[in-house]
Amino acid sequence: MEGNVAVSWRDKKPLDNFKLLIFFNKKYGSFKGVYKDFEEANSKLPINTKKGYNNLDSAERLLNFVEESKKQIFEHEYPPFFWLNNIINGCNKTNIKIFDFGGAYGWHFFKIAKYSKNNNFSWTVYDVEEIIKIAKDKFEGDRLKFTTNFEEVNNSDIFFSAGAIQYAEEFS
Repeated sequence: MEGNVAVSWRDKKPLDNFKLLIFFNKKYGSFKGVYKDFEEANSKLPINTKKGYNNLDSAERLLNFVEESKKQIFEHEYPPFFWLNNIINGCNKTNIKIFDFGGAYGWHFFKIAKYSKNNNFSWTVYDVEEIIKIAKDKFEGDRLKFTTNFEEVNNSDIFFSAGAIQYAEEFS
């Protein structure tokens, strides 16, 4: 796969890394800790913080990140993209159906479609309702669909998720 790679933390100036460490908890979506369950984790959220991504504020903030994110493959994305690309390129099927759990606005689709040798796949993104409402309007097309219906996973050949399963309170 070819293209631009995001700058690694190792490539940044030491002061930038220090700022990132100090202000980690102040950034949106940057909460850390070990909790016994979702209820305990939610009880530790700062006051005035919306829970999860199923609200308009969170959906819009995430949307602002999409355009920049589509332009490059970040270093943490290389392993899943490498293997997914190998599967796509090695498959004789004419339309591989990929189900992306927690795929937000389809940025993984845009990246793999841009850098893969083959475009013999379609992509369905499953996410929360607020994100899917916006995503359908802005990004849905012939090969990229959006859904809030998890049962659509049954129509797919590949289940893909990159950093979303830990947000599922119940996953089975």
